[in-house]
Amino acid sequence: MLRANATGNAAPVKTIGGPSTTFSSPRGLALDSIGDIYLFDCNSNAIFVFAPSATGDAIPLRELCGADHRFTAP
Repeated sequence: MLRANATGNAAPVKTIGGPSTTFSSPRGLALDSIGDIYLFDCNSNAIFVFAPSATGDAIPLRELCGADHRFTAP
C-alpha cells in the first residue's frame, strides 16, 4: 500500500504477503472508513479482510467466499 499523496517511485507503506494470508493471486484492494483492508483474490474468488494494522504475513480477520457469494470479479 502506498500513501495517498504518493508520486513517482514511492516505497510502499506496508506489504501484506506470505502463507498465513491464504491468498495467491490478488487483483483488487479497498479500504473502508475504519481502515480495514479488503483484498480480492482471483484464484479463490474470495475477499479477504485484514485489520488496519496488518502487515507482513498477516492472518485475515475474515474471508468472504463460498458457493453462495456470487462474486464476479468484484
